[in-house]
Amino acid sequence: MDKFDELDYPHRWDKGSPELGQWVLGARDALIRWQPVDVRSKTPAGLTVLVADNTSLMLGRFMLEKGNGRQVRNTIKSVTTMMILSGQNATVRGVNAYLGRSVPIREGHTREALSELAAACLVGIGKPVAIAEA
Repeated sequence: MDKFDELDYPHRWDKGSPELGQWVLGARDALIRWQPVDVRSKTPAGLTVLVADNTSLMLGRFMLEKGNGRQVRNTIKSVTTMMILSGQNATVRGVNAYLGRSVPIREGHTREALSELAAACLVGIGKPVAIAEA
């Protein structure tokens, strides 16, 4: 029997920016429901939003107009983290290729945290809440 659960608490941002974590959960929920994400009104502190359209005519590819591309590349040079919100994994892969694979793509547990998750699974047998909180 296949089971899954969705993250309802933004652990990744717990110590850094809980407001951003809540905003991300809301944005993810909107994307899942094919609803727009409001980036023009109140956004969390520290969040810079760049809106740029994919101009590629090829499926699975990503390209920006020169001005937007320059703005994105300059922003990437000046930040330590970046988040790409998209309703499609193919779009994120296209952006990653466009940026020369210079941006680590993380979804769910990061690679560094996989060993901790595996250990928590062993210790948490029969304790699904403990595993989910790992």
